[in-house]
Amino acid sequence: MEKEIWKDIPNYEGYYQVSNLGRVKSLRRTYWCKRNESYSIRKGRILKQRKTKAGYYGFSLCKNGVKKTFTTHKVVCMAFLNHKPCGYKLVVDHIDCDKENNNINNLRIVTARFNSSRNRRRNNKYQFIYWLDKRSEYMLRMTVNGSQRTIGYYKNVSNAIIDKNRIKSNNFIII
Repeated sequence: MEKEIWKDIPNYEGYYQVSNLGRVKSLRRTYWCKRNESYSIRKGRILKQRKTKAGYYGFSLCKNGVKKTFTTHKVVCMAFLNHKPCGYKLVVDHIDCDKENNNINNLRIVTARFNSSRNRRRNNKYQFIYWLDKRSEYMLRMTVNGSQRTIGYYKNVSNAIIDKNRIKSNNFIII
């Protein structure tokens, strides 16, 4: 069992902390309550994290009345690896390709080019099968006999896998 280590979140020191296991907590603090016109105490607690549309865990932080949303893996790297987000030059990579595993031992800073090429090779569960948002369908696209071909569009991924396996077993040259 790994020991949980807590560090302050950059720019939120004294308000929030993140752990090496990917958990986030607010700290106990006093604040000025406009409604009561007095000081109140806010208890510290572990924050609930929600999945973003992209499949990453995220949460919201509030400081001086300004609320911001963050993804957990980026904040863990900011606190433990001194990562400074710089657009799409350097990004946080999940080593095991599991977006839900935000343990510091599973995260590293890489270039965006390395991350995208690596993840294309690693995520071979549905190799050659792509989700098309506009059509709400899966597309099977392969290089057959040296040329790129769209094989078909499918409502569910299992039909695309069946066709992909049928093409592979018919001795086509797939590159």
